[in-house]
Amino acid sequence: HLLNRATFGATSSLANDIQIVGMDAWLNQQFDYTAIDDWETQLRLQRFDTLPMTSDDLLSFISLHDRTSVANQLAAAMVLRAVHSKRQLYEKMVHFWSDHFNIHYFKGRTSTLQTVDDRTVSRPYALGNFGDMLVASAHSPAMLIYLDNVSNERSHPNENYAREIMELHTLGVTGDYTESDVVEVARCFT
Repeated sequence: HLLNRATFGATSSLANDIQIVGMDAWLNQQFDYTAIDDWETQLRLQRFDTLPMTSDDLLSFISLHDRTSVANQLAAAMVLRAVHSKRQLYEKMVHFWSDHFNIHYFKGRTSTLQTVDDRTVSRPYALGNFGDMLVASAHSPAMLIYLDNVSNERSHPNENYAREIMELHTLGVTGDYTESDVVEVARCFT
């Protein structure tokens, strides 16, 4: 049950690891993911040249190459990490938070900029502070494009991102907030 919840699937190797150290010790090791030597996964990831690129580099890259190559590299890296990483709980939580702070793949340049979002939002905070991740998400170029925050104007604040923060990212659809709260959050982001 633990392996099905905390990893991308039970394997004989993972089951053996848990039998050797015990469930609590294995889980504690997973929480301290930076102490887990995952050099084999890092070596495999080196083939994906777009993963370390900045937003500007990625946008320049797609002007010379097929746009889908950036998105395909990110998707392939996710699968590679899910299959090979020894940091299974961390990768599972990266996937969880990427889903929580969902960015529609086919809107504008979001498919290209999701590489930066993965590197600066989900990965640094996957097992960390939610508030810090929320702030990082608010600065994500992909999120700003997806929820139209790039089109904010002082005279007419765009409420898409403010509403998403309140309804989906934090308080929920039935959260204790008003339409006025949404408008004020939109003004803050503008």
